Amino acid sequence: MRGTETALKIVITITMIELVLVFVASILIIFTRIYMGYRKKRYDRIRKEITSYFFQSLEKNANPNAFVLPRRLRNLRALLTVIEDIDETIKEANWLVLKEMIIKRYLFPKARYSAKSLRWMRRNLAARTFALFPTKEDEDSILYLVSDKVPLNRIFAARAAIALATPTLLRRLFDMMVLEPVKNLFNLRDIVVNGSEIVYQWMQKELKRETDINMRFIYLDIFSAKKGYTIRQLIDLDLKSDVKYLREKAVQILIQFPTKEDLPLLKPFLKDPSEDIRAHVAKALGNLVGESAFEELKGALQDESFWVRMQAAISLRRLGKIGVDYLNQVGDNPDMRGIVDYALTVSDRELQE
Repeated sequence: MRGTETALKIVITITMIELVLVFVASILIIFTRIYMGYRKKRYDRIRKEITSYFFQSLEKNANPNAFVLPRRLRNLRALLTVIEDIDETIKEANWLVLKEMIIKRYLFPKARYSAKSLRWMRRNLAARTFALFPTKEDEDSILYLVSDKVPLNRIFAARAAIALATPTLLRRLFDMMVLEPVKNLFNLRDIVVNGSEIVYQWMQKELKRETDINMRFIYLDIFSAKKGYTIRQLIDLDLKSDVKYLREKAVQILIQFPTKEDLPLLKPFLKDPSEDIRAHVAKALGNLVGESAFEELKGALQDESFWVRMQAAISLRRLGKIGVDYLNQVGDNPDMRGIVDYALTVSDRELQE
């Protein structure tokens, strides 16, 4: 009996403890929700007030140096968010002057202090501030943040690095891009693609002497996404590479502005082991080279890859009468009928893309 009573007491005690814990947890959850709701409302109110204050100053054309933000509105995160929002839509000279003054007066002191903080949110504030207004004085802090362990901070720091475009920052950024997971690499690539002429000149110099395969891929990937730079003399080795993704990027660069004179150089890639490369070339031949590629496209229409055959058929359609006549001729073949029918019904708008 005593054993049963003891066991019962233990069960009751444990149950009571569990009920107390559940009660405390419920109180904490309710309190947290109320507090977070209050903070959000307060934060939104401050953002609205800051935004209104900024636009009033811009409308009055007031002297930026005389701008003083009321103490109640000096919530740095709200201030930073408002500046980012306005900066995306307004590029007028008076706003740029006002933005510079606000950042220097209110954000830089905290950002410079927080750049190497152990807390990632403080480093985030620093990275976002430097992305809005990078200066040579902050190069060391930006260099540190480019290697930050938090992806979001690296992205903001990358914007600052590309804006400053010093050799040291660019070298560190590209070294980090080689190590970056694919899901984050696209964001960094888009930032670099929108870089200045200084960034592209630096990349061309580096590409001349770079031997690392992964680093060359990063450079070629960016150049393939940015039209207007002729670097054919720098990609001969990549066109002959055994590495598929290097060849593909080099071909994408090669076909950006092909001419009839490039046909002998492009023809071998219609036999490339990679169907992606064959498809790229088949599309480019009809898009940019014209009727001189008719025979090559006829051959590509017999490719083992459905995707290559589709691109070849659409390119033949782009050639005009000569291509359309040939498509009608081979359209009786049951194996080709679906591809030919699709190519002949593609709209003029799609053909121009």
